[in-house]
Amino acid sequence: MSVEDRLEKLEQLDNTIEQDTIIPEFQNPDVCVFCTDEDYNTIWNECLRIFYNDKTGKEHQKQDKETCIHHKDGWLKYSYRTAGFMGSAITDHGKKSMTVREILEVFKNKEEREKLLTKYYDEAKKFSCAAHLYLKTPPENKKNRYNNAFTIEDDIPVQNKIIQNKIKTEYTNAIEVLRTLDDKETLSFNY
Repeated sequence: MSVEDRLEKLEQLDNTIEQDTIIPEFQNPDVCVFCTDEDYNTIWNECLRIFYNDKTGKEHQKQDKETCIHHKDGWLKYSYRTAGFMGSAITDHGKKSMTVREILEVFKNKEEREKLLTKYYDEAKKFSCAAHLYLKTPPENKKNRYNNAFTIEDDIPVQNKIIQNKIKTEYTNAIEVLRTLDDKETLSFNY
């Protein structure tokens, strides 16, 4: 399959999380905001949990990773990365130290938060996977992939498109979550 064929196929799958990359840092995570142990109590994850519980009309609690509800829900599979996207966008990659109160103020200011999310999205879209493919992708991921006419150079635009689709999904989900929460009279964060 040619590079053009691969890209055309990806264009048809635009904004999907099911397409995975060979670059480990960007592969679909097998964790969500309900089963993460690392940073379960962050405001970003809490925001996604509130949204999801409201969306489903159920009060989901902390989950076990192996039996978690994200295994059956495509949207929830990407909730952990969406929470990370929101956090990075609003805190400028963690450079701005913010209190929960300050973060909630940004959540309430639709114009400001969407400006921050869009700015981060526009910056992230410029990412190129070339260095990752050449330097960071494990040899076993490359071994069978480049043993014919399809080369690592051919793979760069394909991997870039996959990653751009993932970033678009994170951005779209973050916008959806915050806009939906705007419609709620009160947000009850556990802080």
